[in-house]
Amino acid sequence: MIYNLNKLIAWARRAAGDRAQRTREIFAGDGETVEFTLGNEGGILIGSISADGQVVRTGSDYAICDNVLTFQVAPDDASRIVVIYSFTRYTDEEILEFLVDAATIVGGDIHVAWTITRSGVLNNVPDDLAVGTDLDHAVQKLIVYAAADVILTDKSNTAADEAIMVRDGSTTIDTSRASGASGKSLDRSSQRYKEALVLYRSRKFRGQSMNNQQRVISY
Repeated sequence: MIYNLNKLIAWARRAAGDRAQRTREIFAGDGETVEFTLGNEGGILIGSISADGQVVRTGSDYAICDNVLTFQVAPDDASRIVVIYSFTRYTDEEILEFLVDAATIVGGDIHVAWTITRSGVLNNVPDDLAVGTDLDHAVQKLIVYAAADVILTDKSNTAADEAIMVRDGSTTIDTSRASGASGKSLDRSSQRYKEALVLYRSRKFRGQSMNNQQRVISY
């Protein structure tokens, strides 16, 4: 049996609190420049682009790669370019990488020797864990919560690296609060995974079925 992790990307993103934020940026055209760098990185989704108040650009007129917006034709000189877009901290590809790592962790914790491709496909999934079986939803929870744990660990490590006193003359910036908040989120996530693992083991070894129960997925 095989299992595709791609369908869990949105759930893992929400479980880790990586919700999309909407923003607007304004650029000035000079008649020559075709590349404009957006102020945010991660998963970028363009909402609309307008020049001097007129929506004149469609998907065929520009391309977005990482956070660089490239026009096929340079916007006119002195034109006011407004870009409205949403962004997440991590791209879908990065979330999938976290899910792959999480599936490795879960496999070890539940003693399943599945193999995992970098494209997010689990091979050699035992029949009792396959899609539609009693334990399917429990396994999904474990992988998603483990992925959230990995994501929050990455964020916490980043925050810890930034949690330093930056001195510039008489100005002091202390980012330790951000690091502390990340640590608390990680603690809550780790506890959530542990609880899901206990529940999985209970259902696994007591033979309890989830097929006859309606369950609401919470993040």
